[in-house]
Amino acid sequence: MLFCVPTLPLMFATLLLSLAQQQVPAQITSWQDLRQAFPQKWEFPEVDANGKELPSKFFEATIKRLVTLPLGASRTAPLLGDLIHTCRALQWNPDTLNLLLQRWTEQLPEEEARLVKKIVLCDGLFAEDWNPTKDKNDGIPFGPTWELPKRYWLDHDGSRSVEQAATLIVADLPTIKQAEHDFPTYFSYPGNTYIEVAPKPGSYLRAASAESQACEAAALSIDFCTDLPFPFRTYSVDVEVLHRKRDSEDMISYIYGKGEDIHWLAGYDRYWIVRDSYGTPVATLIVRQLAFDIDGVPESSSHRREGMRSTMGSLRRTSEARFDGTWKSAEAMSASVPEFQVIAPQAADPR
Repeated sequence: MLFCVPTLPLMFATLLLSLAQQQVPAQITSWQDLRQAFPQKWEFPEVDANGKELPSKFFEATIKRLVTLPLGASRTAPLLGDLIHTCRALQWNPDTLNLLLQRWTEQLPEEEARLVKKIVLCDGLFAEDWNPTKDKNDGIPFGPTWELPKRYWLDHDGSRSVEQAATLIVADLPTIKQAEHDFPTYFSYPGNTYIEVAPKPGSYLRAASAESQACEAAALSIDFCTDLPFPFRTYSVDVEVLHRKRDSEDMISYIYGKGEDIHWLAGYDRYWIVRDSYGTPVATLIVRQLAFDIDGVPESSSHRREGMRSTMGSLRRTSEARFDGTWKSAEAMSASVPEFQVIAPQAADPR
C-alpha cells in the first residue's frame, strides 16, 4: 500500500503478531477543514516549477495507454481487460501465458510489450514462499528511477530520487481501500519489519460535496515505527494520507511523511479501472510514485524498490482475497471516494 512505509531487508521477525483490533470512526467535515489536515502543498508534484512535465510522465502515460487503448493497431487487437479474462481462465500459468504474450504484444512498442508481460506474469506473487526481495513474476513492473529537480517543491536534505512502479489488482476500489486500511494485517505481510502501525484517533476525515453529498476526499494520519537491520535500530514517521477524486484518473491517493528520523517521504498512487471490450470492469491498475530517504541510513534504489514490492504485492494479495467479484456501476465508482473502515491494531490485554 502507498501508506505502508517501505522497509529495508528483514533481519529478524516482528514480535507483534497477536493483536486485537479496533475501528477508527470517520468524521464528516468540510473540504476547507480537510485541507487543514492535508494542505495542497503536500501533494507530490507532476510538473516542475515552470509547468513542464516531470520524468514520471512517460511511465504513467504509457501505463494509462495500456489501460485505455487496444494492444495494437489492428481492429481485432484486444484490450488489457480482455487479456485479463484470458489470464484468469488460464489461472495465470506462466508457461502458457509466455506463449500467448508473443502474439499479444507483437504489435506493441518494446517498452509497452515489456510492461504488459511484467504486469500479467504474476504467479510468483501468489506462491506460498513469495519473498519481496525477489522480483520474479510478481506482476510489478518498475519504471526508471528519476530525480526531483533541485531547489524545487518542499525543501529537504538527503536523496531526491523517486521510484515508480505499477501493479494490477483484480478487485474494485472499495475492496482495495478497505484492505489498505486494515492495519493489523500489515504485521503478516511477507518481509515486514513493523513495530507500530497506529492510525491516530480523530484523524480519519471525509469531506462531502455540498451539492451531491458524494465524498470528494478523505484524510488520515498514521504513526509508523519500523525496525532496521543491524547496525541500525528503528525509525519512526508520521504519515499523512489524502485520497481524492480528479478527472485525470479514477482516484488518486497522496502520502506525505513527517518526522526527525527521515529526510523526506512523499508520493502518490493513481488508480485506473481496467475494462474489457464490452466496457465491463475487470481489474484496477495502480501507478505509484514514491520518494523516501531515512536520515543516517545508506539506502539504495534496490532497498526502496524492495519496500514497494512488499507493500504493493501484499496489497494485491489481501485485496484479491477479500474481493467477492461484484463490481458496482460506473456511476457509483466515479461518484466519490469509496467508503472504507479504518481498523487499528491494539495490543492484547496481558491480563
